[in-house]
Amino acid sequence: MRKFSGPIGSVSRLTIESQALKSNMLGDPTVRIVDVYLPAGHDGQGLPLLADLVGFTSSGLSQTNWVGFRENLPERLDRLIGEQRMPPVVVAFPDCFTRLGGNQYINSASTGAWEDFLLHEMLPAIEQRFGCGGNGRRGVFGLPPAKKSYWRSYATPKRRLKGQLNTATN
Repeated sequence: MRKFSGPIGSVSRLTIESQALKSNMLGDPTVRIVDVYLPAGHDGQGLPLLADLVGFTSSGLSQTNWVGFRENLPERLDRLIGEQRMPPVVVAFPDCFTRLGGNQYINSASTGAWEDFLLHEMLPAIEQRFGCGGNGRRGVFGLPPAKKSYWRSYATPKRRLKGQLNTATN
């Protein structure tokens, strides 16, 4: 339920045909959906990029759905950015659900090369389309990423923000 009546950002839905996931033994789809939040008044150009890696049995798409009695994540971002409690950012919500109920965002023979999908297919696709992110301007939250060195900053449910994300616009 929206708590903020200021400017509203937008959510774009991308589909990415993954080469990295073609070898998964579960037969899960290789065409993956990624919802991308853009703050109000921005096209993404020059903004930092955050990725939301949700826990097992969930999907990034659940973060952008309508929710009764509380804000969904895009509504919370609109409020925090609108109240100037955080700078404008682009946020990616990848659907990484598998037949096993999710994954750990690592390369696996059974579930697929999810780390490769995230780092070498999803991020470049979003950065190219929206002109955001890039070296030193990427962060991740949710589950801890396997390659922490790839991200400028990260936060997990058990750990507050680690690292400092460069939020200055180009």
